[in-house]
Amino acid sequence: MKKRRLVLAIWIVILIFGLPSAVYAYIDPATTTYLIQIVAAVAISLGVVVSIVVYRIRAVLTNLRMGFYRLQIRLRDGSAGSAGNKKAVKSAAVSAKPVREVFPAIVRPGDLEKLKAGMPEFLRTPENTAAEAASRETIPAETGAGKWKALWRDDRVWPKRLLAAALVFCAIAFTFFVFAPIDLTVSNASMLPFTFADIQNETLLIALIVAAVPTVILTVLRGRVFDFFLCGALALLTAGYVQGNFLNSGLGTMTGDTVAWNDMTQKTLINLCIWIGIFIFFYALRYFTKKGWRATGLIVPAAIIAIQLVALGSLLNTGLPGQGAVADPTQGIQGLLTDKGLTDVSSKSNIIVIVLDRLDDDNVTEIMNENPDFFAPMDGFTHYNNFVTHYSATMPSIPEFFTGQRCWWDRPQTTWLNEAWSAGTFLPELRAQGYSVRLYTEKGQVYDDIHQLMGLADNTSAGKLSLDSKAASKRILELSAYRFAPYALKPSFWIPANDFGHLVYSEDKESQPYKFDDIQFYKQLNSDGLKISTDQNNFAFYHLQGPHDPIIYDENVQYSADSTVIRQAEGGFKIVYDMIDQMKKLGLYDNATIIVMGDHGWPDDPSQPKVEYPTLAGLFVKPAGSAGMPVAESNAPVASENLRATIMQAAGGNPAKYGVPVDQVPADDQTPRDYYWKWPSGGGKNHLLVYNVIGDGRDIANWHYVRSIENIPYNY
Repeated sequence: MKKRRLVLAIWIVILIFGLPSAVYAYIDPATTTYLIQIVAAVAISLGVVVSIVVYRIRAVLTNLRMGFYRLQIRLRDGSAGSAGNKKAVKSAAVSAKPVREVFPAIVRPGDLEKLKAGMPEFLRTPENTAAEAASRETIPAETGAGKWKALWRDDRVWPKRLLAAALVFCAIAFTFFVFAPIDLTVSNASMLPFTFADIQNETLLIALIVAAVPTVILTVLRGRVFDFFLCGALALLTAGYVQGNFLNSGLGTMTGDTVAWNDMTQKTLINLCIWIGIFIFFYALRYFTKKGWRATGLIVPAAIIAIQLVALGSLLNTGLPGQGAVADPTQGIQGLLTDKGLTDVSSKSNIIVIVLDRLDDDNVTEIMNENPDFFAPMDGFTHYNNFVTHYSATMPSIPEFFTGQRCWWDRPQTTWLNEAWSAGTFLPELRAQGYSVRLYTEKGQVYDDIHQLMGLADNTSAGKLSLDSKAASKRILELSAYRFAPYALKPSFWIPANDFGHLVYSEDKESQPYKFDDIQFYKQLNSDGLKISTDQNNFAFYHLQGPHDPIIYDENVQYSADSTVIRQAEGGFKIVYDMIDQMKKLGLYDNATIIVMGDHGWPDDPSQPKVEYPTLAGLFVKPAGSAGMPVAESNAPVASENLRATIMQAAGGNPAKYGVPVDQVPADDQTPRDYYWKWPSGGGKNHLLVYNVIGDGRDIANWHYVRSIENIPYNY
């Protein structure tokens, strides 16, 4: 019966690790890593099955051999067991060889003496009387003190308890504090400004403490007390592993968006039941079969470590799909765009583009309805209420804005960005017109390698940057906890996307890496102020958070825990208004070309297989020489190519190769504007839906479905 329970326990473990569902992760997961873990789990599970089969075969062969030995004895010694032949029985009993001679490999000389020595006194002394035995039976098996002793009684020596505890806590430390940080940093190398090598000392030290300290403490305990805590640790390891690799569907990627936890009550309850079920399983297993539980306690952590070692080896050797080997960690942190010249303007021509991330035209309309005079400071601007961006996210919307290259998600992000920035002619031509170019945006969405912008932007820095490694390791471990924690605890570990950009800094006091932080930007704008620093024509691109999640500041650009999307959008415009006021004081406003825009609007529900409502981005354009005029309104259907043409026209170049400037687009223009909607259909695949928006994009009837590109493997 115990063997059956052991086999049942092993099969349950096999089913847990051998039948995975779709795998999701928090940020830009390397799906290959999860596939490798699944394959390794299946391989190890098959190994367990094979070992069980081999064990059964050996048991059958052993029974056959024992039966053969019994048959030999009977044939040699005669029919000792025949009915009525008592004399023959006695003769066989006398003449039979000792057991140790028949089975020399099983019973060795001295075994019986050792067995006797290990017996209780009353078994080793056959002279005990029946009265003594009866008197012993009247003594209770466990007194009050005996019950506590029973909790502490253990048939395992200290080394065996050490092995069991060490294996479980080493698996916990390796899974949550080693493998997860490596997986997260390698899989998201394009978004993070550091590598695992930069935080390995702190992370590995924490992992060592997590593995060693609980192991030493736990092995001081004994018996059922030891088993109780080890059960909890084993259940935590298993539940966390299952959560991190199989149960994190619907969390999205690291775009900075807060998760709608209130809409996930049912999923949270189901998830909690799974966790409770895993804990109950291990405690029930310990209760019903101690031997089966002990075997499971060795198999599960060993299997988890083995699976992840296989995945880790593949990940470190090959990197992400299509990206080749992982970069040499000894190269240090890659360079970034800096805040050099952040508040500099030119005494001549200034072309300024300010992106308020995810500024939807509905936000603009709502602000207008609440306060009709809110946009009055933007004199000379025209509000274009029919602006379609080609994409629904910063990546690839802004790179497309600068390069004109379309993204089909058919290759890794780094590969596409390399090609797009290399093929783009817009910024090189702008520089040829005598303009300096400064781009203020963070790594990950617009570029993921500083070499993509070398020679295009004047505020690049390719030198090694310094890192707050303690804070970085803390953030990565929080991200690891977010991945492995149950849904009920995930809100405690959620991290804003721009937190990682704040961890690097430069020893150069004159410039620091540009940080996606509107509050800090506003403070620097007020403290330093715009200043004329050159007579060279100036093009500056400012990427601000605007109304994009997380919602952390109000209309006065001050931290606020209860702000809203609209209040934060108003705070973004307050930054714009301060820049306008300072340019007016410098006498540069009238001759400046200024564009305030959203890089994309608020996207549709990603779970829907089609675009269900218009997605338009906010757009305000002020051409040079238009100061003093009230804000105008335009229904002209425009897109990013019209903005490139507008900027090139303002710079004195030829706009025709890029498109028609926005002020020359007729209100009834029927030129199709492409819109690409990436719909994740599950299983790590995506469908790219292509739409043509013809005419008034505010009417969903003018959004015409064209085609679908299926089974796109990359998720960024």
